[in-house]
Amino acid sequence: METSEYLFDLDDQEIFSAKNSDLKAKVLRYHLMPRLNRLLKVAMQQAQAIFEVDLMEHSTISQSPGFRTDRRKGEITMDYDWCKIGLTGVRKPIWSKIHNRKTGKSPVVSYISWDLELIDQGLVATVSLPANGPFTKESYELLLQPLVRNAGSIATIMNRSHVRFYSNAVDVKATASLAERLQRVSTTREPEVVFATTMVPFPIPESKGMNIAHQLGELFLIYDTWIRAAQGLDDRVDHMLSKLDSFYDWCDKNNVATEETDEEGNDADVDLSSFPVEKTSVLPAKRYQVFQRDDWKCVSCGKDPLTHGITLHIDHITPRSKGGLNQVDNYQTLCDTCNLGKGNRDSTNIRELHGSGK
Repeated sequence: METSEYLFDLDDQEIFSAKNSDLKAKVLRYHLMPRLNRLLKVAMQQAQAIFEVDLMEHSTISQSPGFRTDRRKGEITMDYDWCKIGLTGVRKPIWSKIHNRKTGKSPVVSYISWDLELIDQGLVATVSLPANGPFTKESYELLLQPLVRNAGSIATIMNRSHVRFYSNAVDVKATASLAERLQRVSTTREPEVVFATTMVPFPIPESKGMNIAHQLGELFLIYDTWIRAAQGLDDRVDHMLSKLDSFYDWCDKNNVATEETDEEGNDADVDLSSFPVEKTSVLPAKRYQVFQRDDWKCVSCGKDPLTHGITLHIDHITPRSKGGLNQVDNYQTLCDTCNLGKGNRDSTNIRELHGSGK
């Protein structure tokens, strides 16, 4: 079966408009999340290569939807409009310098995030402090001041990586400098602070997904600054900026683009064999019904995307060339390897052989 040129295609986009919240959540969790997870690994590798720090020292991986079916009874009723994965502060009482504005106590979670997010419009990478903030005004000032002091350098990074700064601060001119905007938002009662890449719309080519992951890697500097400030640790902004400058110098000397900017949309050749995406004529609704029926696993080897990093495919049990119909009963779920091994002329009903077709 042919592999698609897209990392996330128009069929993937359609799931965000699904009316069945249970099916929608499971498709996001089992079908889209594994691909986002692979992009996160690329972003983490990029950050590690640039900054040479322990990314997980004070962080943990967070994903949404993140439910576990072995602990869930009944259908999922929450209507997820997103699929995201990234880093956030570890759930430990180490955030001594930030305080909840209602209780005055230090939180167990930091609420600081470094994410890849897929929504109905496309893919975006963000570094953010929580909207409708739970922290005191003094806490936000503490988190934002290191960025205010280094706003000039950070603005240069943002321009190079096409990153935008969003906030809910009022009375700030559109032409205001980043330092002015950060200073103003730090005094807002319930600030919203987001650094975001330019969103890539569906369908999302593989190279564009890689670009977003690389941009997120560069934005680790901002996340790291907030994580350290929340604990009262000395900031290492100068060190991180120096590392990023060295990375940019290397890119310039070796003629390596830090973002693909081809005006005609021709994507650079990138080896993304680890990002297999199925190209199929099966309608999305039917495809997801089959995945759900087969418990989101390959019916031949039993592997699943979350545990084994494989991609699920729809296989025609009786090939269309032999009169096979485009019906759910003629479909079975196979992984990459088993799908290639079966071939297009093989009519083996693997579901029946393994007892899952009963």
